Order: sequence, then C-alpha cells, then structure tokens
Amino acid sequence: MADPTSVSQGAFRSVLSLTDSAATLDPHVADGVTAEGLDRGFRKNKLATSALADADVTTSLANQEPLAESMSAHARQLEIHEDRIGVVEDLLDGEGWEYLHIKKLRNPYSVMADIDLLVTDADDVVEMSEKLVAEEFTLKQSRLLCHPLKVNAHKYVDGQNNPVDIYPDAIWVRKKVCEGQAVLDRGETTEFGGRTVPVPDPEDSFHLVATHAYAHMRLTLAEVLHGFEMVDADFDWERVVGMARTYGSMDSVYLFVRAMDAYAEAYRAENPVPEWVLSDLRASRPSKKLEAWFETAADPFVLPLQVPRRIACVSSSGHYLRRSLGSMSPADTLYGTLTHYVILANQVI
Repeated sequence: MADPTSVSQGAFRSVLSLTDSAATLDPHVADGVTAEGLDRGFRKNKLATSALADADVTTSLANQEPLAESMSAHARQLEIHEDRIGVVEDLLDGEGWEYLHIKKLRNPYSVMADIDLLVTDADDVVEMSEKLVAEEFTLKQSRLLCHPLKVNAHKYVDGQNNPVDIYPDAIWVRKKVCEGQAVLDRGETTEFGGRTVPVPDPEDSFHLVATHAYAHMRLTLAEVLHGFEMVDADFDWERVVGMARTYGSMDSVYLFVRAMDAYAEAYRAENPVPEWVLSDLRASRPSKKLEAWFETAADPFVLPLQVPRRIACVSSSGHYLRRSLGSMSPADTLYGTLTHYVILANQVI
C-alpha cells in the first residue's frame, strides 16, 4: 500500500518539475493540482516553494493563498540560511579550526533548518563552544545517548532562531557512519551565498546524507536530488559501497540508491546508478526487506518515503552489529547498536 503521508502523484511531479532541471515531464504535470497540495508537496520534500517564482506552469496557483504566503516565507528562509552560514563563517574565520559543513544539501531550493559542523579535535570543539557562548549563543543539552562532545547551540536574532550543531565525529546520535577525521581530510570547498565553504567530498557527502535520512526513517526529494548532484563521471561507487559494508549501512545506502534508481527511471533521461551497486547493496538482510517493501510502497513512485520502523530500527540494528563487530571499537559497536532503539523510542513516544 502506498505511503499515506505522501503527496499526490500530480503534486509530486509538479514539485520535481520545478526543482530538477534534468527531469523529463509532460507539460501538463500541474493539471488538477491545488495550491494546498503543491505547498504540501514542497514542504514534505524539504524544498522551498519559492522555486515557483520562476515557473510559468503554476503562475495561477502561485497567486493563491496559502501558497503565496509560503513562497514568501520560504524565500526568506533561504536568505536566512545564507545569513546563518555567513554568521558562522565570520565567527570561525581566522581561528585555525578544522571543520566541515557536514550535511549541506546542494540543491539550491533545499530548506536547511540549521548549521551542522563536523569538528573532530576535542580542543577545537571546546574553543568553538566558548566562542559561541561569547557571541551570546545558548548551549542546549543533547539528547539521550549523544556523544559527550556533541554541541547544540542557538541564538535568537530579530525573533529568528540560529541553531548550530557541532558533531565531534561522523555519527548520528551515537551510530558511527564514517571516520570523522578521514572525512575532514578528504574535504573540499563549494560556493554558497557568495562564500566558499568547506564540505565533505562527493562520496562522503553521499554516504552521510543517505545514512542521516535513514536515521530519521524518511527520504525526501531534496535528499535524492542531492544524491544526483554528487554523482558525476568521476564518482567512486566502489568507495561508497565499501563504506556501506564497513559501517553497517548497506541498508541505508541501498534505500538511497534504490530511490535514485526509481526516480531516474521515472523522470530522467539518464540513470547514473550502476546495476552492480544495487546488486551488491541488496545482499544484506535488511536491504532485501527494504526491496520487498519498496516494491509496494513506491508504486507509484512518490516522495517522501517513510521507512517502516521494523526495518530501519530492528532489522538495521542486527546488520550494524554484525558489520561493526571486529571492525569498530566495542564502545562504537555498543552505542551504534543502541542508537537504533533510541531512535525507535523517540518515534514511538
């Protein structure tokens, strides 16, 4: 049965026609779509309705409420995110700290709620936290099981919250998905809002976004489009599959590439996902369960996808445990396995 939280097929196709220049669609994708449905489609997929400002096909819809208000609010939200990055970059400039923007989605209409930094040096984490406090940021208590050096900070300016999260390693809660220092060492830069900002390289960014989405048991169009942004002729699929094996994330990455594959087959002229990648990642037990679920949940293929808890938490924990034993420290193995059940408890409660 199709995911009941998904938007309609027509609204979804309208959303992607406005946010993905590579999508191949007929000119009538907006037929029968309401302003409310289109607004909901953008919001559920972490994309800004301000993309409508350049779209002729939805001009009549864009003038309707509440879509016009949503477009204005999202345009401002994208500006605010640029401002946030500017504030953080100015704050860190010249300090000599090594960091990356760990979860930056590259689609220009992706709605980002906060700034997420990877900082692996403990002294740098402490000094950065002290500077945030000196700049009147408030430090918040982290959630249950989080790393003791994970920092959640926020500052209200003109009524707008400016959250900054500092990750001491490549971990979601306490599930290790890569070696943080290796991610830093391989990092590169990208242009955003007129600034040059440090980000993970394409393969690391692909793996980090895939595993983070899976940790939330939800995959959106914004994240899938990020995957396409990362993949080019030089993309190292073998490295991504190798990371998935090493860090017990074959199911996380499988869902990500399976969604990219289905999306490309439905809406793009070219599919960048090699068949051998799908085959290799499908070898894990939870990946096979995901495929069986995907065959029904993604018919028709509409995003976002809401992953069943029994797979994303219960089945995934066993896969992570088997893969991490012997390749990670006992602490990483224990905390990573428990993370699945902390996430499950948060979902249920």
